[in-house]
Amino acid sequence: MRELSDHYEEEYLYLADVTHDAALIAWGKFFFNSKMKLIKDKKIHMLEGEHGRHTSIGANCESYGSVAVEVLDASGNVVRSVETEETYAWVSGLSPDTEYTYRVVAPEAGGTRQWGKGLLHSYDEEIEELVETDRTYACRFRTFPDPAAHEGLVFAVLGDSGTGTEDQYNVAQALEKLVSERGVRLVVMVGDTIYAKSGGSGDDDFEWLTTYFQPYRSVIDHIPFYPCMGNHDTSEGFLERLFIGEKQQDRLALFDNLLVTPRFVSELPPSREASISPGLFYRFRFGADVELIGFDTSKEEDLSVRMFEFGRHKQWVEHALDTPLGAPRWRIPFSHHPPYCKGPMHDEDETRLRHDIIPRCKAAGIRTFISGHEHNFQCIDSPSPNAGVKCFISGGAGGFRDKRPGKSTDGFMHSWGGNDSGHFLIVTINGAQMTVEPIDSTGQPLRIFDVRGSALPSSSITVER
Repeated sequence: MRELSDHYEEEYLYLADVTHDAALIAWGKFFFNSKMKLIKDKKIHMLEGEHGRHTSIGANCESYGSVAVEVLDASGNVVRSVETEETYAWVSGLSPDTEYTYRVVAPEAGGTRQWGKGLLHSYDEEIEELVETDRTYACRFRTFPDPAAHEGLVFAVLGDSGTGTEDQYNVAQALEKLVSERGVRLVVMVGDTIYAKSGGSGDDDFEWLTTYFQPYRSVIDHIPFYPCMGNHDTSEGFLERLFIGEKQQDRLALFDNLLVTPRFVSELPPSREASISPGLFYRFRFGADVELIGFDTSKEEDLSVRMFEFGRHKQWVEHALDTPLGAPRWRIPFSHHPPYCKGPMHDEDETRLRHDIIPRCKAAGIRTFISGHEHNFQCIDSPSPNAGVKCFISGGAGGFRDKRPGKSTDGFMHSWGGNDSGHFLIVTINGAQMTVEPIDSTGQPLRIFDVRGSALPSSSITVER
């Protein structure tokens, strides 16, 4: 934390993205008044030395001045350095599947200083103050494997996370522990990254502190998170706009804070493709065997269809499903809305997902589809003629619904859980086998049940190719 004459600044670093030969590193800060209370975006410009500033973090954030982004090898030698006045930088020319550390160095009177160095502070919403922790940034990352390399992958799935509640923080702590223990290489987010809360809906930077940057602070500095749009990340419906307070600017804030344009528009490598604006569609490879495909199933107030049905996005989706990036063994689409859902709140209202997208997945040899939206865990098998596509729902990263699923479904519900705990998924791919493990908010296997409500002996679900 930096103390100035009229305010405090807590600096943030995050690894926005990684490829096999590059890393996208970003930085920013959140502002607090002399009593350590969080300052909203519209008041930052009143602070000493911050005249004209209205943002804290993200690709479009006003510059914090010239910095050098340095990447170091295992021996501590600087192997790459990029100077910029932006709030992010791609650092390229790295080696595949290699561990690095990094630092952001800013000039200071009489020398330089390292961004975010020292003990980190956490914002306590109950007392509305910054509290010192014993944590520091790891500032390290591991590049992805070479696109031709056959290597396994462990990744996590977070759904419906952005509540800012104790449930979200408990899941985040469990995630951090397993990232280290299980060697998680990336995190897939299946929508609703930030919900409307008192004081805002996610369209301003300060609202992102307690719903994203603080809960995952000790993970996002070394593991990339891959987003998709949920209904709470947009101004999807009349009720959400009127009674919940969601805004169309929420989508733009997610694009900004998660650096969508630098990641998926500028100079895409051969191992990536994207269709961006107004929707968020992209796909990327991890080594030779895994391709992940992000779908946008959200809807905006001025469109009569969902994003995956909209013009060029529809064409992109059809091309992406029909034409793999290379020849990966595993291709995994993910979205917010599920093609099949047994409740207790949401049902199968997205018929196009079931009747158009799932048949294309089946024809393309895709074996799994991952989504969120319902605040529990479900594993539903697609029915004939699309049997063989196993659909997972994981929407418990910010809370849970305590009722059991009770709605009808076109598919067969293999198993369910998460009515007594928040959860996330750990997905392990090893050759021809994929294992999906729902993990509860204590870091233990989530209790799951069959369709009759009988407890199953194991929470792990295996998919074979």
